[in-house]
Amino acid sequence: MNVTAKTATVQHIPALASPHDLVNALNKASMNASLKNDPTTPGLNCRVPILFACGFFWALSAVSLADHEGRNWINYFKFAALGTILLGLPRIAFKAYGALRNCFLDINCLMSMATFGAIAVGDYVEGAAVVFLFGLSEWLEDKATAKARNALKSLLDLKPEEATLAETDEKVPVESVRVGDLLSLRAGEKVPVDAVVVKGTSSLDESALTGESVPIVKREGAELSAGTINVGGGYLEMRAVAAASDSTVARMVKLIEEANASRSKTEKRVEAFAKVYTPTVVVCATLMAVAPWLFMDRQAALEWVKMALVLLVVACPCALVISTPITYVSALSCAAAHQILIRGGEFLEELGHLSTVGFDKTGTLTEGRFAVREVLLPFNHSNSLQIKQVLALAAAVERKSTHPIATAIVAHAETEGADMALTAEDLSERAGEGVEANVNGASVQVGSRRLAERMGWIVSDNLVQKTKNDPRGNAPSCVPSARFFGFSSLGHKPSGGNLPADWQSQIERLENAGQTVCYVGVAGELAAVLAVADAPRPESKGVVAKLEALGVQSVMLTGDRRATAEAVAAALGVKAIRAELLPEGKVAAMTELKRKGGDGDSWASWLWWQGKRGGVAMVGDGINDAAALAASNVGIAMGAAGTQVAMESAHVVLMDSDLEKLVFSIRLGRFTVSKIKQNITFAMVSKFAMVVITMTGHATLWLAILADLGAMLIVTLNSSTILRKKKV
Repeated sequence: MNVTAKTATVQHIPALASPHDLVNALNKASMNASLKNDPTTPGLNCRVPILFACGFFWALSAVSLADHEGRNWINYFKFAALGTILLGLPRIAFKAYGALRNCFLDINCLMSMATFGAIAVGDYVEGAAVVFLFGLSEWLEDKATAKARNALKSLLDLKPEEATLAETDEKVPVESVRVGDLLSLRAGEKVPVDAVVVKGTSSLDESALTGESVPIVKREGAELSAGTINVGGGYLEMRAVAAASDSTVARMVKLIEEANASRSKTEKRVEAFAKVYTPTVVVCATLMAVAPWLFMDRQAALEWVKMALVLLVVACPCALVISTPITYVSALSCAAAHQILIRGGEFLEELGHLSTVGFDKTGTLTEGRFAVREVLLPFNHSNSLQIKQVLALAAAVERKSTHPIATAIVAHAETEGADMALTAEDLSERAGEGVEANVNGASVQVGSRRLAERMGWIVSDNLVQKTKNDPRGNAPSCVPSARFFGFSSLGHKPSGGNLPADWQSQIERLENAGQTVCYVGVAGELAAVLAVADAPRPESKGVVAKLEALGVQSVMLTGDRRATAEAVAAALGVKAIRAELLPEGKVAAMTELKRKGGDGDSWASWLWWQGKRGGVAMVGDGINDAAALAASNVGIAMGAAGTQVAMESAHVVLMDSDLEKLVFSIRLGRFTVSKIKQNITFAMVSKFAMVVITMTGHATLWLAILADLGAMLIVTLNSSTILRKKKV
């Protein structure tokens, strides 16, 4: 049950109960149900006319309250209140009966008891006030929460319902589209499933998924995401590459639905308190109604009964219970409208408590678009063919990898005219080192400094040759690779080459400039050193500064060498660095940061109320950093539009690569926590005030109902202000 969104998901056996049977059963329980995607099955919609009639009869009965001179004919107006009770009470009592059958005291039980008690003591007007004002409060609450539900509905409506087959022009349910089907897309239509353009050109609006307001031109071979809209006026034919349930928008909708149905720790605490609070007040009200009859006269005992009935209404924790979920729905809808998907209130709350954010470097703080900037070769490279051969071997190995550095090496090899027809076999990968494969019978290794150290190319930060260096100080000779590349002489001083003798200083120069050094080996010998550089994102420096202004520390976690990491960190203003980390090293770093932040404190469950922060977030691509994302309090995957692994593993998904959304998420989390505190405080104070007024004998049933109604509306309206929060 998603109470705030007013939806229920039912798992059932179609042979035993159809969806229409379920709707009918819910409507018999006065649930006003209808099938979500079937407008032909409307629920019962007689609530407003009945409420209007109840209000009319209650107003008529209130005339009797004006009889201060003993005019009996005016006193008869009080019986009009029975019209309100007869029209409005059955619906409340029926729900109360269902709750009592399940041994649960809900608001309907309290209102039913208060109404029957008022009738028993002959106070029909007060009983009618309970029925009418309770119905009015439900209706107003529904209207007040409609804004949040409508914001959510507009997001859920992104999912297309129909697709058009290109061959027959027939419209079919999107669920029936299979991978490989040829579909057509006309102007103004939504892309039904993830697909690839096979014919035509047009512009598509992808703002719903990525936040990009400018339409993107799509031509033959371009990828299309379900839920995007053809706004360019052109006609497209496309081939489905995923089923409807596997599309980006389907996963996005599923995540939104699950997030709004989940409950946070705060919500569970409030509900646990309400489960104790309500029965306790009901027991007190029962004692107040019964005990006075043992030692007081009838008139005095009746006064205590009336006070007990008011206390029953006060026992309803409506404003308190709704204070948290309505806030979450508003905040989650606001986040989704900004292309930020949060997996429920628990993680939204965690965003508000963050004190540290760990950033993966590549593709997160930097753009992830690497390019080979410089090539160092330890042998005679005056012949351009030899350089091309090295690049061809490296490209053959890296072509099977999706890592940004691998992509840069392949692109550079292609640009330099290397042979791209070579294929790699028996490829193996070592975490944190690189890859190794056989290419045309030769063993080829491509990787990081750790690979170079393991292969013996580097020892204690000094480049060495596995065979003895030339005593004259010449560059190291690579016997097997030289033979492989067709050298006729070994160990000679390069003629025409520009490779400096001091390798270490050159590599340090590259690393200090923030470039990633990649080592290429052939047949166990060092064959080339490639310097690959990645540019920081334009917004990264500003985001780090904004986080610092919010009191959130930024920590860079990377597998690159410290010199490289320090160069990037200095450019962006990141003060804390953890470099040369293997995947398990990032997990260990996350665990340590969480421990320092106070995670696991015995009072941690209540720190949110005191405003203390100690949570740790990890920001990465959702694939390579999956373990670190899971180890953090909040795992944040960025640039995840279309990335299934990211949506399934991360707690927060930024649909594009805009780091500014991270700052907005944290501010939204803090704003949400602030609203929850305000709502809970107001609900508790208002209840306490009503209990005091009741015990002093100054409260009436209608005043208690109005106070409860007012508290609910104030809490709901306060929460809905989150929907107006804009990204700044």
